[in-house]
Amino acid sequence: MKVLLKVEEIPLGSTVVKRSGSVPYVLRDRIVIGGGGRPQEIVAGPGTKFLFGDHGNITTVADHVEMLWEISMDDLTFWLEQQKEETP
Repeated sequence: MKVLLKVEEIPLGSTVVKRSGSVPYVLRDRIVIGGGGRPQEIVAGPGTKFLFGDHGNITTVADHVEMLWEISMDDLTFWLEQQKEETP
């Protein structure tokens, strides 16, 4: 199932697709480069996230952009219940 939401509302680590696309991306807020000595971390700027593609491509997207979140019905139900509990 795909749900249209603003990037800022989609949990990090989720698989997303651009509204008019079909390529899946994983939503992240940081990049870690290097694994040997001291890995370097790059954190997305305010109001942005990173999109990681299957072939190693990385791009940025603004939080206000709507994307399609790929999620199962069970996971969506669980996420909605969490949102309900967190809302005062």
